[in-house]
Amino acid sequence: MVALLLWFAAPLDARQIVTAIHVQWDNNLNDNQPWRCVTTGEVANPCFHFVVAYKFPITDVMVDWAELQELTQAHPVQPIRQTNFSVQIGLPAGCSQSPVNDPQNWSIQWCGMFPMMGPLLHNAPHRLTVQYRYLAIVGYNPMPVYETFGPFRTTVEFSVRNLVVSSSDEVKVLKWNPDRPEVCDTTFRYSLDSAQRRDVPVRTSIYSTDGAKVYEVTEQKACPQTHTFSWDGQTTSGQPAEPGLYVFDVEVNPNAGSSGDTDRLRSGRINIGEHKLEIHNLGCFTSRYILRSIRNAASAWSEVYAPTLERMAGPVFGPTHAIPPDVPPAPHDWCSLTTAVNLEYCSQQSYRFLLWARDSFSDQDKAHREKTCLTNQRVYLIGWFAGFGFHFSRGNFISGLPPMPSELDCRNMPGEIAHIVKEDVKRDPATGKLQVVPGYSPKVVLPGGQTGSLIFTNPIGASGFKMKLNEAVRGLSPRSGIVYYAGHGGFGTLIGFPDPAPESEDELFGLPTPGIRVTVTPFDLIHLDAVRVFYLSACQTCTDSSGSGLVAAIAARGAQAVVGFHRSLQGLKMPPGKDADKVFFRSLAGTKGVLFGLGAREGTTVGQALDLAWQHLIAGPPKRGQTWRDYYGVAGSAPNPLNVTIK
Repeated sequence: MVALLLWFAAPLDARQIVTAIHVQWDNNLNDNQPWRCVTTGEVANPCFHFVVAYKFPITDVMVDWAELQELTQAHPVQPIRQTNFSVQIGLPAGCSQSPVNDPQNWSIQWCGMFPMMGPLLHNAPHRLTVQYRYLAIVGYNPMPVYETFGPFRTTVEFSVRNLVVSSSDEVKVLKWNPDRPEVCDTTFRYSLDSAQRRDVPVRTSIYSTDGAKVYEVTEQKACPQTHTFSWDGQTTSGQPAEPGLYVFDVEVNPNAGSSGDTDRLRSGRINIGEHKLEIHNLGCFTSRYILRSIRNAASAWSEVYAPTLERMAGPVFGPTHAIPPDVPPAPHDWCSLTTAVNLEYCSQQSYRFLLWARDSFSDQDKAHREKTCLTNQRVYLIGWFAGFGFHFSRGNFISGLPPMPSELDCRNMPGEIAHIVKEDVKRDPATGKLQVVPGYSPKVVLPGGQTGSLIFTNPIGASGFKMKLNEAVRGLSPRSGIVYYAGHGGFGTLIGFPDPAPESEDELFGLPTPGIRVTVTPFDLIHLDAVRVFYLSACQTCTDSSGSGLVAAIAARGAQAVVGFHRSLQGLKMPPGKDADKVFFRSLAGTKGVLFGLGAREGTTVGQALDLAWQHLIAGPPKRGQTWRDYYGVAGSAPNPLNVTIK
């Protein structure tokens, strides 16, 4: 037998494989013409595919990766890389450009890249690179012998000009007074820009300077083009708006969603938080304000308007320190700026003090802009939440007592309650509609800018409990607070804490109790008038439904409503009141329902929350005549603690 060996003498060359990267887009959505494939130039809302045509002896092409790189000096850039591909035969749908003139004589494959990325790309030059290999038959022995060649790379460069809205009147204040038409100025201009010609929905909103929306309209507008909008001083309901100052916002393609080709004039990454005014004399005042953002602002400034709606002073620029939206501010988080202005008008109308801020997120904006927020937005005070929950490994919390049936682990409970109360559902007094507002947060910003937490699950002892609680009340006052404890209690007078020393669980907080050494008493706490609800999820923290014992003692320190149990929770659901605690705080905070509509409920009072919660303490149906008073005790500094809310 003679073996037949056949090898190709000539190496493969570029005439046997042709590759191309296509940037596919539609330059005019109004003309019903098909999309175009280009390899250079300016595009908008693009998609991408890699096409390869090859001839024998090449039998297959493999794509290693594709890399998309923004070419900008505006901010540091990390290229985006894709490594998984679905390679298909032929040309993609709508592809208008074959890589070869005689496609019938070639094998053609393609794969898509970076799906849904087009609308999110920044308006800047980009480079797209694809690395690939191919498989070819290099001989027969007697079966085909294959060899992989590569890697090879192909690259295209193009510029993106996606849809953006801008305005030369961005910081213009609209003036409205129907009784003085000579001072009215409610007209502004905005520009829509894109490489793609189209008609787009544009939502224009008018806001009072405290952030209340008074007017909204959505219209179809041509892009690219500059437009003029004149507000007639009417609210959305058709009623005349109050005389005063107003600002505006413009959203283009507002319903496209986060992955769509959309843009907004105002920043969604920074806002004016808590603010107040201190007038020293008729020639000087100080604005104190909190900026809400995860980055410091690029700039912040104030302006002063007279009762005649004319600007008297400003812009005067001030500090730019900001804190995250869900963090209660500490004293050092307040920014201050002083403005000299002559308040010489004698008028029954008000002077108007406006605060502005510009974000520092140009690296995340598609047009590399630093955007301004709306002025003086409505202030929803964010309260603080201090949660304590510990692991009691011995089962009991006082040495010498008979051991309990099992250990008690309450470490998860403070975090679960904190998640419930982080937002409140309340009714807007202006519109009567339910709305979700910031609630209570365990986060605090420490001196130096680091973020800390008021949730404590590691052993800190009763002394640590006193210290942490006093620090929160003192440092975050006059903010409202919620205090939650989950663990052991007893005698109507005590709660227990694991000692930092691992072998001891004798750290006790409470009232003097015969035969028991109490480490810290309620009298060691500073005044608790900032605490709305102090909740003790532990056995026997009081002796009756009026809270006699430890509950009443904490109420005497100023807490508006203190809730505890006057009976043992052994045999009920564990950890103590676990399900009931969640129901209680869900009721206090309100329920957002499905998509904030179906099933949404406003937050309740302490008494209403107890009516719902106590039934979750027991496994079966409640006995006839039972109420929450058979389990809970309530006291407080409020005239009626049962009417206390956390709103």
